Amino acid sequence: MDFDTWFDEQEDDIKAMVSGHVDGLKTALDSERDARKKLATDLKTAVSSSADDGEMRSKLEKMTADLGMATGRADFFAAGHKEGVTNLSLAYLAAQEGDLIGDKGTDFKELKTQYPDLFSEQKRAAGNAGNGMAGGGAPDGKETMDSLIRQSAGVG
Repeated sequence: MDFDTWFDEQEDDIKAMVSGHVDGLKTALDSERDARKKLATDLKTAVSSSADDGEMRSKLEKMTADLGMATGRADFFAAGHKEGVTNLSLAYLAAQEGDLIGDKGTDFKELKTQYPDLFSEQKRAAGNAGNGMAGGGAPDGKETMDSLIRQSAGVG
């Protein structure tokens, strides 16, 4: 069962509560991203206005680069989670090494082709719980302890 299936089965009041919580998290995430963008803009403005002070300019350029890397990593983690990445940190390093991170995001198809172990496939439980004993018989047709006891008791 996945989240969407579970969510669709819930009553309206539970759906409203979960949706409200998710909306709050999305709003917080959006405001953090907006704050980062504003900070990046402010840093670029400070870099251009500090043209005379070489040391200050280099520090501000480093801060701008660090902010860009942090934003890129956060965006990768968010997208990687949606893509089914099992180890986000390792996948990020692999994507960097393979030059799979660009201005328009990450090439997750290529990452999955090169490193399939970093992705999980949705696993579904096999039907007929009971270790393969559909209908009470042994999976290989042999007698089970249960059938031997029943036979000794004269039942079935």
